[in-house]
Amino acid sequence: MACPDAPFRRPRFVTVNPDHQNPTGLHWSMPERHRFVRLTGELEMQVIEDGAYRDLTYDGPQLVPLRALDPSIVYIGTFSKTLMPGLRIGYVVASGPLREQFITLRRIASCGGSGVTERALADYMSSGMYETHLTRIQGEYRTRRDAMCEALQAYFPSDAQWSCPKGGFFMWVQLPPDVPVMEVFRMMMERGIVIAPGSLFYPAEDNPQNALRLSFARHTPDTLRYAVKKIGECINSIVRHNQRLGDAKTP
Repeated sequence: MACPDAPFRRPRFVTVNPDHQNPTGLHWSMPERHRFVRLTGELEMQVIEDGAYRDLTYDGPQLVPLRALDPSIVYIGTFSKTLMPGLRIGYVVASGPLREQFITLRRIASCGGSGVTERALADYMSSGMYETHLTRIQGEYRTRRDAMCEALQAYFPSDAQWSCPKGGFFMWVQLPPDVPVMEVFRMMMERGIVIAPGSLFYPAEDNPQNALRLSFARHTPDTLRYAVKKIGECINSIVRHNQRLGDAKTP
């Protein structure tokens, strides 16, 4: 940990995920994008934009990437979220000296990559089938997201907070303050349901979120409804237990 009186050090770069961020599912508006690009430009800070979930937009139009607002921004993307996890092929869009450095580092790190897989992907992308595929999976993931949102509304306590994401795979749920997320995590593990406590996404010494991340990417709508119902029952049982303890302490 830095000493309180240590001199301020300007960050050399910042990595952001403006489209359906993992783990929160947040999606920046156009005013937010413009504000961010203006601020980082004033600070002369290099921006790396992670567009892993950009093509997984289910509601409304896709907003322009940050790089479209500032060509000095480095844009990175992947096909593992939209085609198949095992594909492990990504790409970088960069300009100027950084581009040449990325090319050199890529050659050193991967020794050229898998030519056969990359050629197969290039042929697939040029065929026009990728857009058809996106339309299909966007509809499927939208259905799964809606099933999870409806189940949360039906089974979670009213003082839990969440918002249905416009895309991506994840929902961020803020639990009531008297429901410890790690207790929910342990109870659900015993029932064979895995959730991601918010503490996984924060440094160990700075964990302000009593929250959990839920993913709707993998399972069918019926499975998602079942899992959310069980999580909701667990949370409500803790709420009732706390209420009984409070009533017992009341003279």
